[in-house]
Amino acid sequence: MDGIMLVCGLLGALAVIAGIARLGAWVIDRREEQATKAIRDAAFVAQARAEFLPTPSQIRHADLEYATAMLDQQDMSERWSHD
Repeated sequence: MDGIMLVCGLLGALAVIAGIARLGAWVIDRREEQATKAIRDAAFVAQARAEFLPTPSQIRHADLEYATAMLDQQDMSERWSHD
């Protein structure tokens, strides 16, 4: 009877140790997942900023288009006033 109790005790202890090891592996996996998520989120924000923020050459081009449109508008109004 003592042998059976010893075997059951050892199996129970092994089950507890295996459970603790699995729990530890799960905790480590969650940490890595959170770190990876933070990196992915930062990359997403950087990509979104890059898509929405104009570059200096885009700003110059937009300024030139605006200036050209204003000159065209002024030219059209001068033509109407001379007619």
